[in-house]
Amino acid sequence: MKAALYKGGNEYVYEEAPDPVCPADGLIVEIAGCSICGTDLKILKQADVKIEGGKQQQMELPRITGHELSGTIVDVGGDVHGYAEGERVTVAVTVPCGACRYCAVGAHQMCDDAKIIGYHQDGGFAERMVVTSREIAGGCVNRLPANVSLSAAALAEPLSCVVNALEITPVAMGDVVVVIGSGPMGCFFVNLARKLCACKVFLIEISDTRLAVARGLLE
Repeated sequence: MKAALYKGGNEYVYEEAPDPVCPADGLIVEIAGCSICGTDLKILKQADVKIEGGKQQQMELPRITGHELSGTIVDVGGDVHGYAEGERVTVAVTVPCGACRYCAVGAHQMCDDAKIIGYHQDGGFAERMVVTSREIAGGCVNRLPANVSLSAAALAEPLSCVVNALEITPVAMGDVVVVIGSGPMGCFFVNLARKLCACKVFLIEISDTRLAVARGLLE
């Protein structure tokens, strides 16, 4: 298969990589889309970047990065139940251990031993990706409703971050909302605040270039 392999420093190579083998307790997902996250750019700029957590680990190279992904299940391990070939899915980036103090109370995002797709294991900048039993057990594999396209679903991860923030700080009809920063998250915030019937939504940005891009997306 074709894949974009990060080999350290500034070296990203688009080349042939071995086809992943479906584990008996896992899945193979054919990638339809994988968005570029700020984390992917930080990895490129700083080869020794570490993911915060109970066990920090340097990335093992070469690595297929990318974690904002969507795709279709094309192979199901013999020990896996509840998933079928042809199902369209997204896969959450943070894979919890299921055994630590945080996982025990359902706070999987705080897991002491979380694994990150595209960092600790190969991610979505490839034609196919292995989904492990840990991801399945952790509830990371999410089926898509029929009215959500695979291209849109590749943005489910950043959108979910914005939804989480709005659950913490709700927006109600008639509110005035100020969003600082016009990157992807900022644009998601503006759109969702509008859908929640905020009476005014202000977007603050110091970069004329980024603001022009945001204006094209939001107007």
